[in-house]
This record gives sequence, structure tokens and C-alpha cells, in this order.
Amino acid sequence: MIIIKKPKELHDFLEKRRYERERIGFTPTMGALHRGHAVLIERAHRECSRVVVSLFVNPLQFGPN
Repeated sequence: MIIIKKPKELHDFLEKRRYERERIGFTPTMGALHRGHAVLIERAHRECSRVVVSLFVNPLQFGPN
């Protein structure tokens, strides 16, 4: 597992994989992981050579705490 926190790092990582013709799966989340996310990640893992999962928690939606 690779953890990437900066958009530029993700861009560079994905560009290299695209250049190498890897198939990239993506599962976006709002941080509250559940079984549905796991199913999507498992399917992407079967169908793609790389899987990217975003964990984004919007502070405007969930408040300061």
C-alpha cells in the first residue's frame, strides 16, 4: 500500500502507471468506509493492475469536530 497525500504526488504516480499502460481502478469515499466500499475495491482489484482509494472527509459537511 502506498499513501499519497498531495495531488501532485498522485498525478505523478498515475502518469507513470498510465505510461506503462496499467489499468487503474478508483474508489472514491467520504472516509466512512463500509462493506460497499470493500466490494468496489475488491472488484477493482480483480479488474485492474492498480487500485486508488480516496479518503476525503469534507469538514464543511461534518463540522469542525
